[in-house]
Amino acid sequence: MIDSYDKLTIGKYEEIKAVLTSDKDDVEMNVEIVGILTDLTAEDVLELPIGTFNTLLQSTAFLYNEPTKRQVAQLYNLGGYELIPVLNVNDMTTAQFLDYQEYIKSDNLIGILSVFLIPKGCTYGNNYDVYEIQNVIKNNLSIVDARSLSDFFFAWFQGLFHSTLTYLTKKIKKMEKKAKTQEEKKKMEEALASLADVGDGYQWLIQSAKQ
Repeated sequence: MIDSYDKLTIGKYEEIKAVLTSDKDDVEMNVEIVGILTDLTAEDVLELPIGTFNTLLQSTAFLYNEPTKRQVAQLYNLGGYELIPVLNVNDMTTAQFLDYQEYIKSDNLIGILSVFLIPKGCTYGNNYDVYEIQNVIKNNLSIVDARSLSDFFFAWFQGLFHSTLTYLTKKIKKMEKKAKTQEEKKKMEEALASLADVGDGYQWLIQSAKQ
């Protein structure tokens, strides 16, 4: 039985999350969660002796706490693949960035991680099946590693957007001071307002993906 977050894959974590956010009653939830953690069907769980069921139910207590985090590894051996995380923004392609934006909008953690975990010897989206890698991540990556990686990437992008927006804001403010006509000043004000909207938008995406 899975009795810790270290043993819990993203796939099973999402199954449990779906049960906990359903309209099932507590008994049904407990039966389904025990089934997920033991690879038993709900029918099989209902056939267990009550003593065995209660023992298994007690082993689900780790779910009451949040998953821990650890340092991001340089390589992840998952399902026969050696996956290397992209840890430097300069190594990221435009395609990766655009896919990351799409996945974060839909709160797709597996998709987000597949953007950054690349098979050794490959470049993003080339010479491998992205969907196969997503399945490998879903069925093999622990939620502890998943959370550690996702938090690293969120913090990374948050810092990147903040630095970029700060630089552009300062540049536009300097141009605003040099503006000679009211029309030029108005354009600079509109540019600053647009940057503020972009910043707010990315903050919303980052925060919503963390929920």
